[in-house]
Amino acid sequence: MTSSQVTRPRPVRWVVALLVTVAMLVATTGVVVFAQTGSSGGPVFAPASTVLWAEARLDLPGSQEEELSELLGHLPGFADPAALDAKVNELLDQVVSQASNGGASWTGDIDPWSNRQFSIALLEIPASGSTGQSPPSMVIGLGVKDRAALESRLASFLTQQPISSEQYAGATVTTVGDVSYAVTDQYLLVAPAADDIKASLDVLAGNTPGLADDEAFAAAASRIPADRLGAFYFALSALRPFIEAQVSGQPGTELVLDMLDQLPTWVSGYAQASSDHLTLGVDIEAPRSFLVPAMRETDLATDFPAGTVFYLELRDLGSTLHGALEGLLAQIPEEDKQDLVSLEQLLGSSLPSFLDPVQDAALGVSFADGAFQGGIAATLSDPAAAQRRLTALVALIRLAGGQDAPFEVTQGDIAGVPATTFTFTDDGMTAFGAAVPPSISVAIADDRMYLGVGDFVESALTQDAATSLAADPRYANAATTAGVPNIGLTYLDIAAMQAVFESTGGADASYTTNVKPWLDALDYFVLAETANGQTLSTNALLFVR
Repeated sequence: MTSSQVTRPRPVRWVVALLVTVAMLVATTGVVVFAQTGSSGGPVFAPASTVLWAEARLDLPGSQEEELSELLGHLPGFADPAALDAKVNELLDQVVSQASNGGASWTGDIDPWSNRQFSIALLEIPASGSTGQSPPSMVIGLGVKDRAALESRLASFLTQQPISSEQYAGATVTTVGDVSYAVTDQYLLVAPAADDIKASLDVLAGNTPGLADDEAFAAAASRIPADRLGAFYFALSALRPFIEAQVSGQPGTELVLDMLDQLPTWVSGYAQASSDHLTLGVDIEAPRSFLVPAMRETDLATDFPAGTVFYLELRDLGSTLHGALEGLLAQIPEEDKQDLVSLEQLLGSSLPSFLDPVQDAALGVSFADGAFQGGIAATLSDPAAAQRRLTALVALIRLAGGQDAPFEVTQGDIAGVPATTFTFTDDGMTAFGAAVPPSISVAIADDRMYLGVGDFVESALTQDAATSLAADPRYANAATTAGVPNIGLTYLDIAAMQAVFESTGGADASYTTNVKPWLDALDYFVLAETANGQTLSTNALLFVR
């Protein structure tokens, strides 16, 4: 091992800028890529104990360049697919210039030698009680396509800088001010501390295991598609000691520690472009104690009109709430539990089991003739038990409201089904600029329960499946692409919501100039959750028109 010293007046601005640039790319664009091996064939440089790993792939592997160009062509300013590289370079020039106070540029100082792969590895969670003044233990890796060009550029910047260097694991670790770096055939490694560079060099040299050798990382990596804009991996289990140290001795510590038992082992995610939508996928490995809802496909969407602008579907709602309420009620002081017992006697059921008859539930919102309409449709495992509990709940609400209640309760038939309606004295409520009907109705028909404002219950009971949300081609495409069957689904009709907003007078000059051109390009958004054992996957898709 050798070392040398040369005195110079100031740090290397473009090397420092790399730390800021990569962090800004990950934090502001959300484009991060799962690193297993770089396209140049280099292995992962992160040690096996790495807590967080993320990488931005601006090289657009596989079909991503074509898909992204077509996707961005729907947005303002991207009509010419050939302009994509120029726009990316322009953006990166701005980022690097800001990060280096004008001392460097992307096109002049980085792009000539970079293969456009940017990686970050957080090696450990900061210790409890840290002052926050010391830099985090981390390494940034930038893929190298032309090592000679990189070393030439470094030499031109380092002619008048303070340098300390040492040989380690076949590479030179150089420290300039508060930054250390090393160059290999695959990477330029940059870190706040030389020891972190050495840890990565040990992995590259095969002296210590890398993150790719970690079992949890390998499980997460197997779920990432080959063609992607990016991904990330976070070992959430590493947070437990940090959180335990933070809450130790504080009020509510026992509750927090119980919640930590539900902390996922890891979370990973990716971004992928398709010609008509952008996909963001997230996977988590839930603990064995976590109750995973059943994977199912329902026809609840047939109870909602095709014009529904927001739709949410959940599985096993009753059992999920049962477990959550049991945990919360266990924290109630003993002296307050008698009130809970009295409430449960009036309801004819324990509070956690009150909604047990509810299986799957869907919430939908729509707008018609300038009025808001929305409600819930749910499947029931035991309609008779659900009816008894609903009757008890209505009686309790009547009792609690008394003679001065701000609502009137009436019984009657809606589309031939017995229903209860609460009509409120305040009829001036609005939502998104639309009037909200001053009544809520609830009814149970066969094995379903309906609850909603205004005419929702009647609309659901008489809805023709052929003109329902389920038959809407856009919704059907969204659900199928996101994943069916699933454990939950969310759908937002962006185009319809935009029309509602503009028709209710929400558009001003600023909106018309700065927001509308972008909204005009968006169509709808869908999010679906699926499960494979204890691995829960969420696919969020944003479609363009």
